Amino acid sequence: MDEYIVSARKYRPITFDSVVGQQALTTTLKNAVKSQKLAHAYLFCGPRGVGKTTCARIFAKTINCEHPTADGEAATNARAVSRSTRDEATTSSSLTLQATTQWKTSSR
Repeated sequence: MDEYIVSARKYRPITFDSVVGQQALTTTLKNAVKSQKLAHAYLFCGPRGVGKTTCARIFAKTINCEHPTADGEAATNARAVSRSTRDEATTSSSLTLQATTQWKTSSR
């Protein structure tokens, strides 16, 4: 029996260019990588299903890449990924990106 993989992980885009519907965000993140001017923190917010986690994962992979491509994408070559990223991936049980949503409730 084949190992079951959730469709969201199986079909998740792996490059900024393959993300659909987030052109402004992906362009901004690619430009930050190209210019090597990264902010202290990035907040990905929005409703379910718009690509927050996908963009955050691609961005994390790109900024941890030792040799990103000229257009601001992570290198597809496995050797270009930093050693610390490989070590963390093998020592940690899973990589979890958390999207925190704060709900304001009004007390009446």
